[in-house]
Amino acid sequence: MARLVYLMVGVAVLTVALTHVRAAESAAAAGADTTPEGDHSDTNPANVEVEGEEEDTSSAEESEEHAATAPWKYDKNDILILNQHNFDRAIDEHEHLFVVFFTPTCSQCIQLHPHFVEAWKSLRERADGLQFAKIDCTNETALLLHYGITQYPTLTFFKSQKEKMYDGGYRSVDIEAWVEKRMGAPALPIEAVQTLEEARAENDVIAVGFFRDPDSVSAIIYLRVADAVHDYPFFIVRDQELFEHYDLTDDTVVVFKKFDDGRVDFPAGDYVADDLMEFLRLETFPLVSELTMENVWRVTEEANVVKSHFLVFRNASDPVTPAGITDMLLPAAKKHKGQILFLMIDMADRRMFHMEEFFGVRRDRVPAMRIFRYEGPTFKFRPAEDGAISEELVLQFCDQFVTGKLSAFQLSQPLPEDWDAAPVKVLTAENYQEVVLNAERAVFVMLYAPWCPHCQLTTPIFEQLAAMYEPYADAILFGKMDATANEVEDLEFASYPTFYLYTTGGQRQQFNGSRTIDEMVSFLNEHSGVQLDVDLPESGGHTEPDGDASETCSAGGGDCSEEMASKDTPPAGSAEGKGAELTNDTPDGSPQQAAAKDEL
Repeated sequence: MARLVYLMVGVAVLTVALTHVRAAESAAAAGADTTPEGDHSDTNPANVEVEGEEEDTSSAEESEEHAATAPWKYDKNDILILNQHNFDRAIDEHEHLFVVFFTPTCSQCIQLHPHFVEAWKSLRERADGLQFAKIDCTNETALLLHYGITQYPTLTFFKSQKEKMYDGGYRSVDIEAWVEKRMGAPALPIEAVQTLEEARAENDVIAVGFFRDPDSVSAIIYLRVADAVHDYPFFIVRDQELFEHYDLTDDTVVVFKKFDDGRVDFPAGDYVADDLMEFLRLETFPLVSELTMENVWRVTEEANVVKSHFLVFRNASDPVTPAGITDMLLPAAKKHKGQILFLMIDMADRRMFHMEEFFGVRRDRVPAMRIFRYEGPTFKFRPAEDGAISEELVLQFCDQFVTGKLSAFQLSQPLPEDWDAAPVKVLTAENYQEVVLNAERAVFVMLYAPWCPHCQLTTPIFEQLAAMYEPYADAILFGKMDATANEVEDLEFASYPTFYLYTTGGQRQQFNGSRTIDEMVSFLNEHSGVQLDVDLPESGGHTEPDGDASETCSAGGGDCSEEMASKDTPPAGSAEGKGAELTNDTPDGSPQQAAAKDEL
């Protein structure tokens, strides 16, 4: 999943179609530094022992005693402010407590804050017994260790003192839906046909358990499943009149939906939870789905199971685009239900730029079909020609994929005739392995994206560096490759630009320093086997202008695009990159972000 999450966080539309988009880790790809130092291995901000110091237990005891009786403190949004001394008391005294663990310097915490506040303002008027709270973890070592907090922000819900880790999206609407589900009963009881019909009208999909005995084993299993799923509402029915109205004689779980078949029944007389979960997974997700901000997390969850994806790139606003593409996909989607995920991608959305890039789609050759498989190695497949689609072509393409008649492809540019004319050699997928694995000399490579402003600023520095090493051309070579247009097997990276040094011993080492002449020379002196003695100006002029010389663009385009570049990438939130959409509403540097930072 790592590459998929990475790319889609980059374009702010997380989807499973791109799980392997040139990134080794989703957190790295999303730029999700959960501490000021960006250390993902240990985000305990105070996990340090100071030799020679003894803990002042008397002051701690006084603080705990005071916390037991002190009035509660709230911020200006009436969010409860907690610390390790009053945390347990807060859990005891609040029936429902939703807590965010944060640090004021965490950029992802700052991006989350306005959504957290908005969700609280919406819920507080209608959710009795609920309190939102926050705890600045900068100096709360004991509390972090006790609750196993390993990254920021972390959200946790306490219901009657029982802890539940938050696993929803990071928009305010996601938070609201999740908290409401956790506060109430797993499935709401329904006693009238009109009530059930109103629920169907208000929701795209609902699950309804028809059980004559709500205390039966089957009903209990259903309620446990309902408690674990928060993507759509669950209801439970026991009234005989409703059984008859919906033509049911035995216990049944029914999915009502506004797409595909409209209704699907699951016999619930004798089953296990896994059977019901699999049924709900298959029947509550459309056979053909458009990637949107609303369904992004459902798509992600579905991709955890279905490893092959059929993608159709088209421009929904282009009158030339064939109408009824969904209808063209449905026969194949039904045939391969549960085996291939069918997704449509609107190229009119500029956030999809890097998906086009990754799948080798040209805007003048749409609609375009692609199949993507990421079970084990990553494979991409395409038809012989783009620009045409029909029910027959879709079925044929799918059948060729399933029967193993398609060959996977990787992106590659033609190798220029003068690729080795300049001090910085031009690399493509065609010559990359041959050049960098040359055992006779070291090779220092820059992987870049043409649209990345940091790459544009660094290129002259890299070229200057290569010119300085020309007298040592027999010992070290410099090369650059457009990594958006060339794919090399086993070459993974998290951001643009990325620098790799390949030594004569066959080792690869990444350069992670500031992109300055002096730091690069120091790195090469240590690792390349070539010693360059050069006087460097004290002014620090050999650096990338206008900003931090270590800034990067995420390989998925998370913080840089053709039109814009911002310093921070969207938050990963969880291992699956939750919260990718936050920067759509609260871009870094915006007044909302500044206000959130001040509040934190």
